[in-house]
This record gives sequence, structure tokens and C-alpha cells, in this order.
Amino acid sequence: MSALRVLVVSDLRVMRESLTKAIQEYSGTVAIRVAACSVDEVPSRVRELAPDVVIVEMLRADPAEIGDDLRMVCQQVKTVALGVPEIEYAVVNCAQAGFSGFVPPDASMEDLLVAIDSVAKNTLHCSPKVAAYLFRQIGQSINGRKKGDAKPSLTEREVEVLRLVQEGLSNKLISQRLGIEVQTVKNHVRSILSKLGVQTRVAAAVFFASQASKTNVGARARGMRTQ
Repeated sequence: MSALRVLVVSDLRVMRESLTKAIQEYSGTVAIRVAACSVDEVPSRVRELAPDVVIVEMLRADPAEIGDDLRMVCQQVKTVALGVPEIEYAVVNCAQAGFSGFVPPDASMEDLLVAIDSVAKNTLHCSPKVAAYLFRQIGQSINGRKKGDAKPSLTEREVEVLRLVQEGLSNKLISQRLGIEVQTVKNHVRSILSKLGVQTRVAAAVFFASQASKTNVGARARGMRTQ
């Protein structure tokens, strides 16, 4: 059986070195090959090593940007968010970025190894509390807009930004796509969330998808009536 390839991502050198050594020591009879890199090195190291699992230390990392970097290089790689606080917005942001393993700051090395094994087998790894956040967010995103059909008044630029958010782009990639500053994108996103009455990008993206679906259905119905 081939060894599981794991890449540790952190901008702290001591963290990279400590995690690499600890994972190798604690893995026991499980064959694991561990490498490490900084956040900026992610694209090149993923191309070079083709890891099965990427562990991202979340103290300084932006989950959306990490997710974008990984999707551009490898769609199949599994990701674990290490040190993500069990706070709803933090968990949802990581989930939106494609993370399937959630390891809280107070987790043990054994917990991390279990997370690595789980995501490598295409299984979601998280605590019951995190699972509750994810399911509640899904429910709020689906049901929140059923209370009324009034459409919020978004500017043309906000609609452009929302469309790119729905595609899963980070603020950085949106700024590059539209030719505007990252801070301007952040301002637009805050305005969009406020107008839609939601708290996360996930909920905003779900709303955009639902409105697009309604528009397509309505257009098809009108077309049938005129035939």
C-alpha cells in the first residue's frame, strides 16, 4: 500500500517543522509522507508533490484564497483546517472554501491523525458542534428567502460581485477579474450581505442561485404561454 502524502501549510516555520515531525512520530504503522510549505508556496508545492491531504494552519490563512489556489492546481486534493475556532462564521467560511476536515485549536495529535485519515477516505470530519453549524447554515440559506419575495436593491456592480462570489472566487480573484481594489470588493460584499439580510458569503451565493433559478423558470413559462 502506498504511503499517504500529506502537505502541511503554515507561514510559521516552527509550526511547519513541529507538525511535520509530530505527524511522522505519531503515525505509527500508518505510512505517511509529510512535507511542508508556506501559504505562498502552496500552488508550486501541490504541483510538485501531488499530496492526498493538505493541512492548513488557520491562524493567519485566508480559507477562500487557499481554496482558490488549490482549485487552480488540483481539484481532487482533500483539505483539513487546523486550529479553526468552533465559531459559525469561521466554520462556514472554511466549508465554502472546500475544507472537509475541521480540527479545533484544543485538538490533540491523535485528533489530527483521525482527521487526516477521514478526509483521505472522502469523509467529512468535524465535531457535532461544527456539524450543527453547517446544517443550520444550509437550512437558513434555503428557508430564509421564503419569508418574502421582495427583491433587494443591488447595484449593477454588486450583482457582478455576487455572481463571482457564487462561483466561489475569493476577494482577491474578484478584484483581479473586475479590475478593482480588494478593499473595494470587501466593501461591496459587506453591502451585499447587509441588503440580503444574511451573514455569510455562502448564504448570499445560495440566494443568487435561487433567484437565477426562479428567473429561468419564469422565462420558460412565459415562452410557453406565447407559443
